[in-house]
Amino acid sequence: MRILSLLKLILAILMTSYFIHPNTSYAKSGDHLWSFSTGGPIWSDIKVRHNTAYFGSDDGFLYAVDINSRQLKWKKATGGIVRSTPAFKHKKLYFTSDDGYLYALNARTGEELWKIDLGDGDMQRNGPAGHAPWDFDWAKSSPVLKGKYLYVGSATGELFAINAYRGKVIWTFSAKDRIRATPTIAGNLVYITSWDGHIYAVNRKNGQQVWQFAANLDNYDFRFVSAPSVIDDKIIVGNRDSQLYALDKKTGEKVWDYTYEGGSWVESTATAGSEHGTLFIASSDSLKFYKFDSETGDLLWTTPLSGWSWGKPAVTDDTLYIGSTATDDYWQPISRGFVAIDSSSGEIKWRYQPQYLNNSYINGGVHSSPAIKYGQVFVGDLDGKLHVFAE
Repeated sequence: MRILSLLKLILAILMTSYFIHPNTSYAKSGDHLWSFSTGGPIWSDIKVRHNTAYFGSDDGFLYAVDINSRQLKWKKATGGIVRSTPAFKHKKLYFTSDDGYLYALNARTGEELWKIDLGDGDMQRNGPAGHAPWDFDWAKSSPVLKGKYLYVGSATGELFAINAYRGKVIWTFSAKDRIRATPTIAGNLVYITSWDGHIYAVNRKNGQQVWQFAANLDNYDFRFVSAPSVIDDKIIVGNRDSQLYALDKKTGEKVWDYTYEGGSWVESTATAGSEHGTLFIASSDSLKFYKFDSETGDLLWTTPLSGWSWGKPAVTDDTLYIGSTATDDYWQPISRGFVAIDSSSGEIKWRYQPQYLNNSYINGGVHSSPAIKYGQVFVGDLDGKLHVFAE
């Protein structure tokens, strides 16, 4: 009986191990494993926690997908498209929707705990009528947590600090134009960018401005769209004035900058490398992926990309992952793509070609920052599907 019980225990362990890493035992790097379909494009970044993938879709739902069974656990309906990335606190999650609300849910069941109006539910995406799609208004500010407070931006230009337990506004800070980027927190400061061309450092406890930095306001488009990143005591952020800026995080003084070739916008959000003193970031029109020395701003290498890369690279010890989008209406050929890049050499390890979409200005691709978990790469695609690959 003891031998039989021991055999059952060993079998249970093996089965558990299998289901934690489904279909990866014999898969090669970059092999497609499975997909999950939604009813709209996926712009939001993917988060994987406790064997569940969380992400939003333009069909108006936030999804929770069990990555073992590959089935839907739950989905939460909102009154607008969901391009927000959820933030987590214990058994709760928080996200925003284009209906103007910040939602708090039970992460296990999807039950709504509370919601609060951020005031931008009536804000038209892509700018004034007749200007779309040239404003490229694709992003959405997502909540970040520090202690018991949530920090999130609104298209009204306000930055909100909200009690995460009660859903009550603690303070607001006002910029002069839309805040589409997600805030970044370091110590007692919360950093945010705005379409008004400024980066703001705000005391996260009282909402008072500590410093601000202006991009090149003489440029025809000086909007900050990407989120600020804190890397090696610097704020790293790109702007549509074609500059990548590195600022002292305490004072806002410029430490270095880099000018992208060809007048390319810089909409990608920087990610710190696993190697100290390095950072990675992509580009729009220059169609390249960059590795920089974060201390000096020296360019270490570039790798060509197929299209516009507006997302945030995902980084592991030796590999970078980034997607790109494309359009048929452009002066040079660009195409959709998703690549895994060797972080040391810049060589492309593997890639996949997203589906062509003929029903919108952006004809497909990947904006979403993928999640890397359990030996798998979870990618949100504008074809409306979560695609999963072997790492």
